[in-house]
Amino acid sequence: MKIEHKSVKRVLICALMALVCLSFSFVAIDAPAYAATKTYTISTSSKPCDSSFLRYSTYNKYTKQYYLLRSYMEKFEKAGGGTLILKAGTYNMPVTVYVPSNVTIKFQDGVVLNKTKTTGTNQFSYSKSMFMLCAPSKAKKANRYKAGKYKYGYKKYSGVHDVSFIGEGTVKLNLNYLKFGIGIDMAHTNNTTFSGITFKNAHDCHFMEVDASKNVNISNCKFNNVKNESKYYMKEAINLDTPDLKTQGFSAPWSSFDKTANDTVTISNCTFTNMYRAIGTHNYSPNHPHTNITITGCTIDNMKSDAISAMYWKDVKITNNNINTVAHDKNNSGYRAILGPGTDNITITGNTFTNMNRVAQFYPWRDLDNPSYKIIYPNITEQNKADIKNNTYNNISENYIRVITDWDSEAKAPDWYNWEEVPFQ
Repeated sequence: MKIEHKSVKRVLICALMALVCLSFSFVAIDAPAYAATKTYTISTSSKPCDSSFLRYSTYNKYTKQYYLLRSYMEKFEKAGGGTLILKAGTYNMPVTVYVPSNVTIKFQDGVVLNKTKTTGTNQFSYSKSMFMLCAPSKAKKANRYKAGKYKYGYKKYSGVHDVSFIGEGTVKLNLNYLKFGIGIDMAHTNNTTFSGITFKNAHDCHFMEVDASKNVNISNCKFNNVKNESKYYMKEAINLDTPDLKTQGFSAPWSSFDKTANDTVTISNCTFTNMYRAIGTHNYSPNHPHTNITITGCTIDNMKSDAISAMYWKDVKITNNNINTVAHDKNNSGYRAILGPGTDNITITGNTFTNMNRVAQFYPWRDLDNPSYKIIYPNITEQNKADIKNNTYNNISENYIRVITDWDSEAKAPDWYNWEEVPFQ
């Protein structure tokens, strides 16, 4: 009987311990999820959630909305995430807002994000980027250092993750033609979504800088109007680049500059109007090609340069897009809908190409500013060539695409006079 009593006691103690462990495991699982679902709604007249900002000498009518958004991003970083809803109105943004992980920002119909230059203080000036995907605490530390000198910089895809910018109705991000201004600046991210936003009025820069990022989805957005002062600033609306100090493709000090490329970027159902390039890359880092790039269901209209620059992209899908009027005059006969330096395995099907001299051209390329960087060569497969026929062509000067595979070492350029013609029919 005594033995039985001890056994029962042991069983009861074990059961109690199991219950305690189980309850702790529920807390551990539920806590982050609960934090991430906290939702706050603000308007242009709202005050920062951290009242200490109100006592800053730099808090004024020019910076108040910057401090408003900043306060919530810092709150979300500490809480492990959250959702911020912006009511209709104009939010003036002179200084960069840093966005941490597990954050959703929803912009209601009528929101205007306005890039401004005036800060109303001599303690700091305006900054070029409107939003950077970087934890506020990390940015604060990194900004004390020069690019490449901050040893705790994000590496590969270990930075901010699970971020969404969602526009509902008509939402505008207006860069106000600020020279070198950028709407969204991101690197080392994983799992990000941008939808329903109209980006407008860029000047010698990109609307979105997407570097070293994995699982990026950009959908149902509009990109309108880019002003360029020089033909050497033929900037893309969406730029895919690598954080590489040699090419200066990215300069934020919170990066480790490890040359990580983008992996799995989908741009769908977007519209690009009146600019130099819609989407593309103009620098490369050897052995770091951008992979799994998909552009589908988009309308690209009135590009002054090549519509898409697929430099050093691998496993590419360009499908079911309408690409119209690419530098279509006798003085710009060399421009193309798809530019392909070092492009590897590109599927081009279901598209409609209208009013242009050349549809596509693929060729080797070398970064002459960095002579140690090897030549990148295109790889256009037989299936890629067959797929070219599965598109619609209207008013095209050349009825074939050009594929160049030889490098002229004497001229230090592709062998422009020796190409393979891949006919449309």
